[in-house]
Formats: sequence, structure tokens, C-alpha cells
Amino acid sequence: MSSAPSKPAQFFLHLIVPVICGLVLGFLFFGTEVFDTHSDKCQFLAVPLIASAFYFLLAFGDSRNAFAGLIVLYFINSLLTGSTTAIFIVRDVLYLVGLAVAVYGYSTYFHKSAHGNYLYTAVTMSGLCALTQIIASIIQLGIVRAAGFTSPITTVVSLASYSAFHGTMYGFAIGSGITISDKIFGAIESQTNQKS
Repeated sequence: MSSAPSKPAQFFLHLIVPVICGLVLGFLFFGTEVFDTHSDKCQFLAVPLIASAFYFLLAFGDSRNAFAGLIVLYFINSLLTGSTTAIFIVRDVLYLVGLAVAVYGYSTYFHKSAHGNYLYTAVTMSGLCALTQIIASIIQLGIVRAAGFTSPITTVVSLASYSAFHGTMYGFAIGSGITISDKIFGAIESQTNQKS
């Protein structure tokens, strides 16, 4: 007779599927560049990892611990990507806040409507991530320009388009991964959100 896996084992099992979805999707669009830590395409690993960890931390317990985990993940990601200058730290924080808003919004307002529907979760997360990434990119561009760093190439439209595309891809990977992991390993909320 086998017992249910421990919470850390459940967390890891549910976390790995969105990461795999992100890597597969990134590889399909950008090839091996997704594994290059000096490329922005490596975010196809980092974003699903951070987003799914935050999502499952929300499902496992209270939001205070989930936000604390999100901050820890931010610092780990910053160390790995080398974002140490002020402008990159601001950029990373803006995109992380956007990602957190998308994931928290999905888990709070849309998750109950999913009912295990692969497409619903993937499309909803795609839209939320694209929207929050566009907003973050426009704020970032405003801050960069206010600080006196201008680029003749970067326009609001080009940055918003870039952010919308990547936000859509990240959201699709995250949403697909969440649904697939729930189908394979069982939904976390039914196992852990029982408050005593």
C-alpha cells in the first residue's frame, strides 16, 4: 500500500511539468538559445520555474509564504542572470511584479473555472502574462527614458510587441504545465487547502 507523497515531493512533481513545457516551447521557437544564460531566451526556463513555484506555493499554503518564496526566487534568478546594475534590477522587479500579478490573478479569479481544461488555463495565463508584461515594459521604458538612457531603436510599440509575444509564450507554458501536472499528479488544492 503506497502513501501519498510528501508536500515537498508533491511540490517538485508539480513544479517540473511547467518548466518542461517552457523549455519545449522555447526550444521550438528559439532552438538551443533557450539554454544560453547570456540570452534573454533562457527566460523560458526561469519564468515558468518562478511562476509555477509561486502558483504552487499559493496552492500549498498562505499567500504570505508564497510572496516570501517569490522574493527568494527573485534573488536566486538575479544571481544566476547577473542583474546587478540598478537599471536591470528595476527591470527584473517590474517583470517579476507583472508575473506575480498574472499568477495571483489566475489563482484567485480564474482557477476555479478551469475544471482541468487544458486550453482554458493556457489561454488565460497567456493573456494575463502578456497583459502584465506589456504594462511592465511600458513602465520600464518610461523609467529608462526618465533616467536619460534612450535608444533610437526601442519604441513603445516594439517593446510592447516583444513583451506581448514573450508574455504569451510564458503564459502558455505555465498554464499548460499547471493543467498537465494537475492531471498527472492530482490537483494540489484538493490535497492541501483543507484548513483545520
